[in-house]
Amino acid sequence: MIGMIRARKLAVKMKKRAQFLVADRKRRENAGKIAVIHWDFPRNFRHDEPPTRLLVPGGKSPPTSRSPSASSRYGYMNVSQPPKNTYRMEPLSRFSETKVKEVIEDVLDQNLNGHTYEAVFCKEMSKKLSDIIKQRVKFLGFSRYKFICIVHMGQVNNQGMRIGSRCLWDQKFDNVAEGYFRNGDLFAVATVFGLYCE
Repeated sequence: MIGMIRARKLAVKMKKRAQFLVADRKRRENAGKIAVIHWDFPRNFRHDEPPTRLLVPGGKSPPTSRSPSASSRYGYMNVSQPPKNTYRMEPLSRFSETKVKEVIEDVLDQNLNGHTYEAVFCKEMSKKLSDIIKQRVKFLGFSRYKFICIVHMGQVNNQGMRIGSRCLWDQKFDNVAEGYFRNGDLFAVATVFGLYCE
């Protein structure tokens, strides 16, 4: 009984493969260019998923692929167009140090108010705060800027700390903003660099 089930599954697979090869041969005879096409049936394939439409580098479109991984494995390109160059040499809106500083201090105050210093907490929170600040700064709408956000956290224990940075940048458009937070047991310093990319 089990042998019959396996034989039937194998027959269905062979039939599908033969149909694909026949269709592929017809397509190659009709087309002037040869394109490598891969038809993949992964084990976790669900029949209710919509097919993915891909483009071959030559410009012709292959039959619908049932595997989204086929595009990355065999060099197909997505249908979306790359952004076109505007040849703009200046930003539409410049990096505003005051707006970014307000965002930094607001995020630090919201997330650190009432907390005490713990090494594990500060390690995780510095990563999280860096991501939150970067996302909030992106929403300010400084187009064509890349942002670098660094957050330093530590314990208030009558010690000193100096933070220094050196950058190679364009003084007309690039800028930096920093903000800080301090309560009885914890301090945090966040620095955001805004770099204009032409």
